Amino acid sequence: MRQLKVSDYCEGPLDGDTGRPLKWWIFAPEYCGVVLYIKVALCSGRCICKSFHKAQYEVTYPFKKEVEA
Repeated sequence: MRQLKVSDYCEGPLDGDTGRPLKWWIFAPEYCGVVLYIKVALCSGRCICKSFHKAQYEVTYPFKKEVEA
């Protein structure tokens, strides 16, 4: 895994809670059978990662195509 995909998107943009004017985006890609929670923002052309850990709750993927049975 080297990049986030649109299908990994979960929610955002969310307002920051530190008073900085950043918009946070949540992604939850699956890696080796584990769903990861990644919270990132863009600032001055750079990507800032605020959280990166195993997802603690079930996430929803608004752009992930349903797998047909």
